[in-house]
Amino acid sequence: MLKALRVLSVSSMFIFSFGFHFGPVFAETVPAFKFYKEETSPKSSFAKAKDPLSTSGEKVQMFKLDPTKCVNGDCNANSARAQMHEDVYTGRSKGKSGQPKEAWYSWEIYIPPDFPYGSKQARGGLQFTEFKHTNHCASVNLVHTSGYDDDDLYWRVTKYTGASPDLVAEECKLVRQTRVARLRDLVGRWTKFELFVRWSREGDGKMQLFVDGRKKVDFDGATCLEDCEKFNPFYYGIYLSNAPSRKLIDDTYVLFKNVDRAASREELAVNKN
Repeated sequence: MLKALRVLSVSSMFIFSFGFHFGPVFAETVPAFKFYKEETSPKSSFAKAKDPLSTSGEKVQMFKLDPTKCVNGDCNANSARAQMHEDVYTGRSKGKSGQPKEAWYSWEIYIPPDFPYGSKQARGGLQFTEFKHTNHCASVNLVHTSGYDDDDLYWRVTKYTGASPDLVAEECKLVRQTRVARLRDLVGRWTKFELFVRWSREGDGKMQLFVDGRKKVDFDGATCLEDCEKFNPFYYGIYLSNAPSRKLIDDTYVLFKNVDRAASREELAVNKN
């Protein structure tokens, strides 16, 4: 499946660190917005590829789901991933993290026409983006439950309960979810996502998600169910978790471009083209 798209190698310098502009929403001066490879992602899971819908040879990021390779805890959890995460570790004084109180995020994702979803993929949580502030559960994620006869894509909020990792549904309690798309409608094209989030454990939190310009999520209230206001980095890529067996995971890939964080919607990379 991966051979269908020509892949170009890329240096670790490009993959692990690249900068984006963001505006005056932050109280302190923070260096250029960066992403780093997730520590539990195999190095071979990242590449640059030609945009399959571009005639100008534009290069985009490729994230490969390879069930034959795993790192650290993913091996025991029958999981596979290729993810980048937001740098919230540098640039703030007195050891504080660089997580903004509120911000706009954007990303565009290309899902190939033969992408295995639903019953064509191993059962598990197949996610494309997430915010995560613990080593256990995503606080919010864009996820499809694979292994069943459906193609629903959800924006899901979960809470870590402290239960055994062997009991995934109990460890990561589902609090709220909204279906934002059907995967059958997203394959073979680029889909634009824009997100505004204000992190708060009080009633002044807010979350809005737009898919191709259409508002799909509009929530006011507590957006942090735990202490996530200062440390809750954004992840993107592809991650299939807790499959019955790694041997059942079908290898595949997704492409990303225009991943950004900004002070306003107008400043996002997806709205500057």
